[in-house]
Amino acid sequence: MSELVWAINPQRDRLVDLASRMREFAEDLLVPRNIAFRLQALAPGEDLKLGPDVRRQVFLIFKECIHNIARHSGCSEAVAELHIQKEELILRVSDNGLGVRAGNGGSRRNGGHGLASMKRRAESLKG
Repeated sequence: MSELVWAINPQRDRLVDLASRMREFAEDLLVPRNIAFRLQALAPGEDLKLGPDVRRQVFLIFKECIHNIARHSGCSEAVAELHIQKEELILRVSDNGLGVRAGNGGSRRNGGHGLASMKRRAESLKG
């Protein structure tokens, strides 16, 4: 519920606000698991206003990435990049862990749908 309230708050409608929320979420989840986290975000002049749906969808994609890293990667460090390139918002998340097995299409033995969900969210934003 707090994510929805945050996403629609017009006082938090800047890309810099999204980056701050992402950093806080990732550090809260990863640091206690001894996973170093770094967010490379926003070169000077890159801040811009984002609509509530864009903020919400990008944050939920990021959140799923971080959960996957914490649960499945076996990594010791993770990096997220958030920047603007040719008028597009770019989010790249990586880690030094095990990777995704080829051919599984994002589904897991236990029926997880995280990668497919991230894809749908990105497509809803024309990503």
